[in-house]
Amino acid sequence: MQQTILTALILLNLVLLGAAQTQMELNRDACEAYKTADESLDTTFRRILLEYQDDEGFVKKFKAAHKAWTTYRDAHLVALYPEEDTQMAYGSIFPLCRCYALLEMTENRIQILEKWIEGIEEGEVC
Repeated sequence: MQQTILTALILLNLVLLGAAQTQMELNRDACEAYKTADESLDTTFRRILLEYQDDEGFVKKFKAAHKAWTTYRDAHLVALYPEEDTQMAYGSIFPLCRCYALLEMTENRIQILEKWIEGIEEGEVC
């Protein structure tokens, strides 16, 4: 929930600033926000691998799951923007929209992975 609120605030901030920015600047800012989130995802992923390094079975399956998520992320992005010539089909706003979609998916993935770091609520049996 907090990640969704953070994403909404980032988007709102970019929209409000949009009146004073060029499309290129908006695209750059959105893609920089995604890049920051992707770096955070990588840090979270590596931290989990480090914490669970003694559990070979988990590490193998965790890596496979993350690889599958990456494949899903990329396929989902193509489904959102299926046209081959994205510049012609979606215009100059495409990089902004693409980076927003990547940002949202990445933040959701971080939230899911953080459960391995933070643990689950006491009494949670699943």
